Amino acid sequence: FTAGCWDLKTPQDITYYAAVGFDYVDGNYLAFVQVLDFSAVTKSGEGKPTEALPIWVGQGEGPTVALALNNLYDTTQFRAFYGHITAIVYHERVLAHNLEPILDSQNRYYEIRYTPWVFGTDESVRKLFTVGSFFNLSPYNSLLHQPLDNFKQKSTILPINVRRFIVDLHEPAKTTMLPRLHIDRDDWTSGTGAVNDDARPSPFLEIDGVYLFKEQTFRGFLHENRALGLRWTIEESNRSPIVIKDGERLRATLSLEQPNIRITPIVRDDQVKYKYEVTLMGVVNELFEEVRQSELERLAEAQVASEIRDAYLDGLEKETDPLQLEHALYRRDVRTWKKLK
Repeated sequence: FTAGCWDLKTPQDITYYAAVGFDYVDGNYLAFVQVLDFSAVTKSGEGKPTEALPIWVGQGEGPTVALALNNLYDTTQFRAFYGHITAIVYHERVLAHNLEPILDSQNRYYEIRYTPWVFGTDESVRKLFTVGSFFNLSPYNSLLHQPLDNFKQKSTILPINVRRFIVDLHEPAKTTMLPRLHIDRDDWTSGTGAVNDDARPSPFLEIDGVYLFKEQTFRGFLHENRALGLRWTIEESNRSPIVIKDGERLRATLSLEQPNIRITPIVRDDQVKYKYEVTLMGVVNELFEEVRQSELERLAEAQVASEIRDAYLDGLEKETDPLQLEHALYRRDVRTWKKLK
């Protein structure tokens, strides 16, 4: 007899899922998985790869989420492992249909943790999972798997993980905001640098808005252009640029940082009003004409207030509350909230 771990699986004998996505088409669930070459991900000190790293995307289909995932096992070749998933993507068709069966299935796959980043999308999930990164680097170096660094540099829409998404969905009076991943096909081109080489478009991922939920119900989408005020509603914001204009005249560009937010519900005669206060630090990036500090502060204050108001009104049209005003009342005076609800 030979002692030892006779049934031990070596890393090359396991299919490691890096991301999983879901769609809903014609009454069936579609499950997508992204598989990466971990041997390429872990290499260091060897410079940048000269060829694009391979990405495999699998697709399963079934009347339930579990059956769609199980359908993939027929062709996975090796045992599938869910413990390395760092991103989960829901197509907006799933969001509009019913998200609960998918969240329930995620809980039943004990290898899937509550730490992966979570996104919605209107793109083909299969195409989304094939988008790579710069310099033929691993797709792990992309917005899908590492969105926080981009947010720290330009804070507009906060990336969230599974834990926060589920907590917000089930929190009374809370509006949940799920970032949307989109494929940008215009901003970047690539080429070899040769004289006769034609630069070709290079698709990359971007977060271009949020999907809104209220009382666990899908309420629609708010594009980034209409959601600029949201950056002043989250204290995790690191820095975000604004352009200061007086009419059509460009006067300065600023970086506003470290928002400190205070929401005060004021209840009178079964009516609630809210005092919304935001304090920001500002850094002048560009100054196009001589402007007093007090004038810059006044113009910046007016723009921030306008963006917050626009985000609130756009959310109100979708029966949501992106400023979380109702949630502030719930946390401060739950009896009044229940009475007025």
